[in-house]
Amino acid sequence: MRCPFCECSFPLTWARYLGAPAGRHACPACGRRSRLRPGLSYWALLVLAASLGGIPPALALGWWPGGYWPVAGWAIGGLISGAAIDKTLLDAGWRKLERPEQAA
Repeated sequence: MRCPFCECSFPLTWARYLGAPAGRHACPACGRRSRLRPGLSYWALLVLAASLGGIPPALALGWWPGGYWPVAGWAIGGLISGAAIDKTLLDAGWRKLERPEQAA
């Protein structure tokens, strides 16, 4: 990730990712906060990735205990795969940090 203020490049670690659930990150060099702005294509990719990532656990739990376990497997698998894809592909590589809009 690159700070839009000082142009410092810093990695997106899991601690930094989990500490900023709304996408507002602080630069380790200058300390100023910037944000990752989500767009429609970002949400579409994230929902698709999470949905597809939840299919294998749903199928695995559907064969064994039955009942509502496939839904729980799909939800948990989707959360885990969605977070991993969001951090590694979307936030760290695809989206860019932007300066926050000034309040007028």
